[in-house]
Amino acid sequence: MRRDGPRRLAAPALLLALLAALPVARPAPAAPEPRSQPVRILADQAEVDKKAQTSTYTGHVELTQGDLRLQAERLVVTAPGGRLQRVEASGAPARIEAVTPDGRHVTGSARELRYDPVKGELVLRGDGRLTQDGNTIHNDRIVFDLASGRLRAGGRGSGSRVEVILQPPAAEEPAP
Repeated sequence: MRRDGPRRLAAPALLLALLAALPVARPAPAAPEPRSQPVRILADQAEVDKKAQTSTYTGHVELTQGDLRLQAERLVVTAPGGRLQRVEASGAPARIEAVTPDGRHVTGSARELRYDPVKGELVLRGDGRLTQDGNTIHNDRIVFDLASGRLRAGGRGSGSRVEVILQPPAAEEPAP
């Protein structure tokens, strides 16, 4: 029977000490939730109605909030108590760009856009078009949940059929 017990215990203890001294890779801090970021609006004109708690912007309007960017000819913002509740945009067309929580880029356009930052919901009405990962959906009414990625198009009052264009998967390159 060998008596090198303390040496056997020293090796694992040394290994644990070395591992504990190594720097730990920490995940990058998550990007702030878009709804918690400030809203910036640029426009040619602005009109504020304190009683209705709305503000109306016209002429080359741009709204940004985090990764969300909206461009329109006219924008009406409803903000009771100074808290953004609803954004309604119109244009020929109005356009939106956003990044979903999973990092996917989404673009959309329609004659009318309604964005609900509380729900994270985007509604496109009138020649609506939404594109994500090269895939496109087109209809007069599209409802898209930016947080979950859930999408509904068509239905009652849409006035047209839903058109979906799906891109084929990218061909894999042959192995060398």
